[in-house]
Amino acid sequence: MLLRLLARLLALSALGCPMHLSAAEAAGEPADTFKRQDLEALRQEHRIVRSLIDRELGEPIADDSGQCGVMPIGANPCGSPNGYLVYSRQVSDPVRLKELADRYRELAKAVHRITQGVGTCMMPRQPRPVIVEGRCRASFQHYDSKPK
Repeated sequence: MLLRLLARLLALSALGCPMHLSAAEAAGEPADTFKRQDLEALRQEHRIVRSLIDRELGEPIADDSGQCGVMPIGANPCGSPNGYLVYSRQVSDPVRLKELADRYRELAKAVHRITQGVGTCMMPRQPRPVIVEGRCRASFQHYDSKPK
């Protein structure tokens, strides 16, 4: 077990990931000592919170891109977000959305700790919010590029 833990720490270090140990790992116990029910309960809450996020997002209707916002969502095993939400301030409550997104991220981190998740430690690109047919959408074009 010690060799497995050291190999994991070396791999994470080589990838530039911060090294965080779960409470079980810090105590010298493998993460699989957690009960399967605990993991399933976390995953169930994760799904519920995501459905609440989707409900809060609604249809991101907006008149101009200033009414649109971008927020990180989820967590990769190394801590970066899984992606980004594009929302409309006209439809969604940004404070409530942030609370839900923060809870969603914490649940994802807990699942990764329990399952000993590993990842590529790559930060996804943050999109720029744009209006397409009256709706906030994500654009990955450079911020300084001019539309043609």
